[in-house]
Amino acid sequence: MRMRKFMVAALAALALPALALASSQAMSPVVSSKLKGSNEVPAKGDPNGAGFVVVTFKAAKGMACWEFKGVKGINAPNAAHIHKGRSGVAGPVVIPLGAAYKTKGCQAAKKGLIEAIETNPNRYYVNIHNAKYPGGALRGQLVAGMEG
Repeated sequence: MRMRKFMVAALAALALPALALASSQAMSPVVSSKLKGSNEVPAKGDPNGAGFVVVTFKAAKGMACWEFKGVKGINAPNAAHIHKGRSGVAGPVVIPLGAAYKTKGCQAAKKGLIEAIETNPNRYYVNIHNAKYPGGALRGQLVAGMEG
């Protein structure tokens, strides 16, 4: 009897950290993406363009804050958005990243949408637009954490 109680307690002690780890992996307040012109659909974006974006969500405050890094090879970005859509699919804008393109900033977003992106970032993508590529010059699927 004493051994059985010990085994149950030991198994419970091992299970708790695993459960905590699983729940922490289910939602990530930080998502990122490598951006390339060849990722854009239906028409390809700028073949010379590249960049990186990090988005940090603050669900309790209803905020999405972003920072673009190393954006190069494209002329005068004029807009950026988070869209709903899997790889290879063009989808609707769900969070505009500012009224006009900015390297970094914060935008209000609905808590439920933020939680959906945190839970399944690969179902969303970021793209940057410019005059030459109004449908999108660069695009990248979101991943949990820092893709780097």
